[in-house]
Amino acid sequence: METLLHSAINQMGKQEQASELLKKYDIKVKLSCNNRVWYLDFQQSAVHVRQAVEEQEVAVFISGDEEALTSLLKGEDFLLAMSKRGDLIAEGDLKYLLWLEALFYLYYSKESY
Repeated sequence: METLLHSAINQMGKQEQASELLKKYDIKVKLSCNNRVWYLDFQQSAVHVRQAVEEQEVAVFISGDEEALTSLLKGEDFLLAMSKRGDLIAEGDLKYLLWLEALFYLYYSKESY
């Protein structure tokens, strides 16, 4: 999961189209999978991945098993649809959830993995 996460973030950083969308919000996202936690810091047009050392305040929390999060990170499914079906948990302001859904779905190319 960690390798896929870093690969997805690196790939997004290479996409020209993502730069404008990335500038929209500066937020922190908590991603949880199988008792492992990562924080994604979206700042300006950069994304930083940090493994959890201590609990931090976040705008969005996403939790799921490896299969669901892999589908999300590869852009194979929509964040809100997965949450509605119960495939994962997604909590946060709707504008942030929609923004993340666009990033995951539009900018994570399946061919990159």
